[in-house]
Amino acid sequence: MMEKLHPFSKFPERIHASSERPHLLYHQVPEHFAIHGPLPVQLTESVLLRFYDQSIAVCQGMPDQELMQTKSMAITPVYSLEPDGPFAVPTGRIFVRFKEGMKAESQNQALASTGYTITDIPLYAPQTAWVCHQSKDVASALTNLSGLEKLSDVVNVEPQMLTKPARRSGPSA
Repeated sequence: MMEKLHPFSKFPERIHASSERPHLLYHQVPEHFAIHGPLPVQLTESVLLRFYDQSIAVCQGMPDQELMQTKSMAITPVYSLEPDGPFAVPTGRIFVRFKEGMKAESQNQALASTGYTITDIPLYAPQTAWVCHQSKDVASALTNLSGLEKLSDVVNVEPQMLTKPARRSGPSA
């Protein structure tokens, strides 16, 4: 009998929120997953949170093998910075900041050597770039962050994690 793989075995259990602040770690939240793309009708009841601008839904439970094989959407784990903190959903985009005065566009070759490509350079910060893994796979983008962190001209690496603000209990300040 073949052992069933955990649906998120390709994803890291923990992710540094920022290479500049390595003590901040995102941890996978058990029994939750995110759908990136069209939401299958059968999952409507399990939706806890939606990011409408990104077509992403956070669902309770675990995806079955059939759902994991669907090509029209990506399925990722859900993370949190703290046990009861807000959900954080990885997008596969990574924000990279290079040394002051360095232009991100000059780092194409170094980024390619680690498996990433530049998708956007903010006009207000030419020493930074949004990058994606060449495979376009969210798991690969998160698993290979250490390659980006090791580049000599990189100052900080942060995976993009979508979150909704945590609700506060009690009176507002």
